[in-house]
Amino acid sequence: MSELYSKLPRGVDLPMPVGSDEAKMFAGPLSLDDREVWRSQLLEWKLESASRLNYDDSLYSSMKYKTFGSFNVALIWLWDELLFDFDAQEFTPEKLIEDCKKFGGVDGIILWHAYPVIGLDSRNQFDFYNQVDGLAELVKRIQEYGVKVYLNYNPWDRWTRRPSNADQNELANLIQNFDFDGVFLDTMKSADPLFMEPILKVKPDVIVAGESRVQQERICDHLMSWAQWFGDSDIPGVIRAKWFEPRHMLHQTRRWNRSHIEELHIAWLNGSGMLLWEVVFGSWVGWNNKEKQMWKEMVQILRTHSQLLVDGSWEPLTKLSDQAENQQLYASKFSLGDSFLMTIINKGDADFTGEIAFGVSG
Repeated sequence: MSELYSKLPRGVDLPMPVGSDEAKMFAGPLSLDDREVWRSQLLEWKLESASRLNYDDSLYSSMKYKTFGSFNVALIWLWDELLFDFDAQEFTPEKLIEDCKKFGGVDGIILWHAYPVIGLDSRNQFDFYNQVDGLAELVKRIQEYGVKVYLNYNPWDRWTRRPSNADQNELANLIQNFDFDGVFLDTMKSADPLFMEPILKVKPDVIVAGESRVQQERICDHLMSWAQWFGDSDIPGVIRAKWFEPRHMLHQTRRWNRSHIEELHIAWLNGSGMLLWEVVFGSWVGWNNKEKQMWKEMVQILRTHSQLLVDGSWEPLTKLSDQAENQQLYASKFSLGDSFLMTIINKGDADFTGEIAFGVSG
């Protein structure tokens, strides 16, 4: 199997063969000559899995729950200097949202709050929200820009002051009191229905996003996930969750990387999003100007054609010219009626000049 990912960077999780429900990504075929068989395997797995799970897509089918347009989610420290003016002692969401325009704007913000300072005193993770003056007004001001706001849940917080309620009830109170749009589950792939029960009581349309690999059986009620350390094969594969449910939104991230080219390639070919995270637990890991501009242009196209991505027919590894494929250009095609979108990447070491497809040259 090593030939599938001979150029995979260190630290990322390996893609797996088509058919594994444990995969973050399904690896592409060993050869483009095998792409038709590979696509047949993908379709067979998708149909079999949906039948086995008796898959219910009612959350995605409801207009309330459509999150597929949320391509850019930023993870922001609550006291980031773009969000809080320390001299004036006031929040400045306008400044943060303006800065995010360098990525093509932001659709959602995770207000990261406790780690890594939690543990310096007895305060628990809920205190780190409840004791913030002006938090409700901050959430409201961000939402007025059309941006969703997510709170962060840390299940590992067990040694600080214990709250009087169970964690899920504390989360329900936070969502009710501050009108958060959703919950980001730090270190958790998903939350079980019993845990979610009090949360759904106060906000039935809450958006739940897990970290890393969402389980196959929980795609139905976890509408987003954080695609951390996803690795692709040399010949690109597909994100398992996105192939199964095109309306499930994932946000690519490799938090410490200085280059995000591999993440951009995966997001572009799969019609998924990016996690914007430039301050990682106090360390600056900013994007370079070239990649910021690349993603800004990419995400504008993905937003414009989002209906093709979720309602259209997706053909991964769609055929390009022989010359293009020989130089490691790969593409996905999303078709709906008479319209289609082709997203193309170049994994070769050199710029490509020549026919790409359909007589179109680049």
